[in-house]
Amino acid sequence: MTRVVRWLRGLPPFTILAIGWFVFFVHAYPGLMTRDSFDQLRQARTGVFLDDHPPLMQAIVWVTDRLVAGPIGVVILQSLLFLAGAYLLLRRAMRDRIAALVAVALLLFPPVVAVLVVMWKDPMMAGALMLATALILSPRKGVRLWGLALVLVATGVRFNALAATFTIVVLLFEWSVPQGTKWRRRLARYGLALGVWIAVTAAAFGVNTLLTDRETHFVETTLVDDIIGTLNFVDGERPDAELREVLRDMHLRPDKDIHAALRRAYRSDTMLWYVIGDSRVFDLPLADIEPLSVAQRARIVDAWKTIVFGNPGAYLRYRIDRFRVVVGLTRAGEKTWDEPLIVTHDYQDKATIWTYGVSTTTSSLQARVDRTLVYLSHTWLFRPYIYLFLTLALLAFSLRNALAAALLLSGLGIEMSLFFLAHSADYRYSHWMICTTILAGILVFADRLRGNPQRAS
Repeated sequence: MTRVVRWLRGLPPFTILAIGWFVFFVHAYPGLMTRDSFDQLRQARTGVFLDDHPPLMQAIVWVTDRLVAGPIGVVILQSLLFLAGAYLLLRRAMRDRIAALVAVALLLFPPVVAVLVVMWKDPMMAGALMLATALILSPRKGVRLWGLALVLVATGVRFNALAATFTIVVLLFEWSVPQGTKWRRRLARYGLALGVWIAVTAAAFGVNTLLTDRETHFVETTLVDDIIGTLNFVDGERPDAELREVLRDMHLRPDKDIHAALRRAYRSDTMLWYVIGDSRVFDLPLADIEPLSVAQRARIVDAWKTIVFGNPGAYLRYRIDRFRVVVGLTRAGEKTWDEPLIVTHDYQDKATIWTYGVSTTTSSLQARVDRTLVYLSHTWLFRPYIYLFLTLALLAFSLRNALAAALLLSGLGIEMSLFFLAHSADYRYSHWMICTTILAGILVFADRLRGNPQRAS
């Protein structure tokens, strides 16, 4: 052990980062995929971008797939962005070599690496936003502009990323030192930062609009989740005649005892089975195959308004129930997500992967690492509510550290957006909050250890 420590002390930071990333690559290769990944790769290869996923993500896949076929190009990009950003941020609180070691440890931390190895928009957002945060703090204005460009990328690849980018830009971005009194300087600085955030966010949505070849109106389909969820918590039993009228033209499958049938269909973890599979309760077209018609969209929106606005208490109880599962607060014996919490090499749909020309061979080392990750995924280490509580606790210790506070509020912001937006309980949705909690905790601890809490800018 002493020899290892001495050897590490003699390595330059870049070498430590390179070795750590290579370890990541050995496990990640050739990149993991799920249904979302298949959709994005298919759209990238056909050149027809739908808006069921952010089109900017498909554009990134289009580029990486031409450089290195398959998901590995995206996995390489998002992991390098993440590692570089973490290292640059940690350098602000510790020596370069220590920062490199800690950055590698963060990259390989099981709850972090389990998501970074998959071609998803969530880790791509995390990588882009991690490096963007570091570049925004640069003393060079040109570098700060590159940071804003990465904020645009982070916003563009994840629909709710604006909840994460807000505090990063508003609290940390500064173009020049304003003149005047203390409060006038603050007003000028944060006012400019707010304007910049609005402009970058609007630009990201504009880019996605320009890249969209066909609209799927997927948002209207997700409203079915709110409808069934709210009805599940409504007191009493609504008569069939009332529900037939409210849900007319929505291709409702149950014809009698409708309210009871919708309650049986309710799931606290996902809405997927409401519209697909033999147990589905609505025969609605899938967004990526056949978009909803104008009449169907209007009918769903009207039904959503009637049920949700007419039963706000039931709607809130349903959203609390969904958020409880999102953050991992499930009860013993409760029906939960059918799929494993994390994606492994053997879990993937290998038959579909073969159609994209991607290797499905798994090494013995990768299999052992996967088994370890699966085991850990059933422990508290992978429970988002642990990191949510830590975030709230760390905020009290980061009042004098703008960087730590911005990171914590960024993770908290995107996590709380899931209260209203999450339509499934995927672990990856909490990935950014987990990353910011760990990183901010390290920064706060490093400052306390030095006995000199510093301001980030």
